[in-house]
Amino acid sequence: MAESAAPRHRGDARAAALALLARREYTAAGLRGLLEKRGFPVPQVARVLHSLRREGLQRDERYAECLFLERTRNAYGPLRIRADLKRQGVAARCIERLFAQGTTDWIALATAALRRHYRCRGDRRAGDAAEYVRRRAFLQRRGFTPEHILAVLGEAAYAPGQEA
Repeated sequence: MAESAAPRHRGDARAAALALLARREYTAAGLRGLLEKRGFPVPQVARVLHSLRREGLQRDERYAECLFLERTRNAYGPLRIRADLKRQGVAARCIERLFAQGTTDWIALATAALRRHYRCRGDRRAGDAAEYVRRRAFLQRRGFTPEHILAVLGEAAYAPGQEA
């Protein structure tokens, strides 16, 4: 019989979880999925996760803080960061608490992202309608709100669909 088909013991599940957590942070949901994929029984995984949370070795809040810092360092906007946190299984109240701190200057981040992507200094305004649309779409993909985009790019001197 193959070794991978052998039943797994609780100690093995805990050791596997600790090995994963030694490399980086995980949400409880993410860690649960990885352990279950490795063949550990669901009740055993639940007990291990409960134990790790009780000991402070796994916290969704810590994962959320790490992801938030990484995404802001890479100049992603609040919409993208919220979606990433939600997709990873972070609770809504944890996400709200993280954003309630309000210490991030989203407009400065959007400006930095635009400057880095377009290698522009000084003027952030687009020269024509097509360039404005490209820059706006770029900032939208990065997860910035319409208010942030408008603050960075300014009002277009032309209406949508109209040539510059």
